[in-house]
Amino acid sequence: MATINFYLDKPDKKGQAPIYLRINCNGSQIKLSTGQKIDPEQFDKKHQRAIDSTPEATEFNHYLTY
Repeated sequence: MATINFYLDKPDKKGQAPIYLRINCNGSQIKLSTGQKIDPEQFDKKHQRAIDSTPEATEFNHYLTY
């Protein structure tokens, strides 16, 4: 069974945190950068999506879904 999670790394000087994708499968783990950054306060860790409903947040969430 595999699990897929998005998580934030430490924010940069501008306060934007890079988002990483972590895939766990049969005891192995792979971490990949999504190339996206977000203000940690605008990221819902439980649902792993941007909180805001702006067009940018909608586009961001669409990117993470696909």
